Amino acid sequence: MKIFVPASSGADSSYLLYRVLSDYDGEVVARIMRCDASEEDMERARHVHKWLKSNVRDFDFNFAEHEEMVYEHQMLANMEHNFGLMANHHKCDLIITGHNTYNWSQSNWFFQNDDPIEKFYEKDMPYGWAIHYTLRDTWDGPIEWVFMNRKSKPIGRWEIWENLPSELKDIVYVCNCGSCIKCKLKKFYRKMKAEGYTAEQIDDEIQKRGKYGRYYCPETKVEERHSAYEMM
Repeated sequence: MKIFVPASSGADSSYLLYRVLSDYDGEVVARIMRCDASEEDMERARHVHKWLKSNVRDFDFNFAEHEEMVYEHQMLANMEHNFGLMANHHKCDLIITGHNTYNWSQSNWFFQNDDPIEKFYEKDMPYGWAIHYTLRDTWDGPIEWVFMNRKSKPIGRWEIWENLPSELKDIVYVCNCGSCIKCKLKKFYRKMKAEGYTAEQIDDEIQKRGKYGRYYCPETKVEERHSAYEMM
């Protein structure tokens, strides 16, 4: 089996690769898109993947062969369109992504039905931004989500963070400026932990305050998801 994994330098993507390399047999192809990453992100990705190759097993990591812009003003749609192109380019059998309970459209859909994951990519999917069907423009093979599936308990961004090997944590989050978004999120996480919250509870509380995922309702607005941290 040959697996395509969309890559970045963040915690979600790093743990996704860690899990795929640890839990799945077969060849793994990981690609990072320049349009979705700064120079710093791409440099950090090199360190993440060097650690994974040294401590887990070898895999094929490089920059994206396809970064076509086919959907105006829809970066996410363009990315998923290109994931399919690259999976086909490398003759992969499976695409595995790192969607988790933090992700807006995916979690809205996941908690509101019992359908198999692949139905999320149908064109008329009603929850959140219905643009993810663009992956089916270029890929008709199987798709799996590691962190939200119908076989195990779904997990969110802070559970993912706590499950990262400690050495990978140091590579993923190297900033201590105190003012960037990553530093603010670390501060938020530490505050909640000091108040006795578990990572699972923090992830759930974010959904609750943002009115999405398992708490999706007619009053749900995308802006509330983005302000969920501030509201806490």
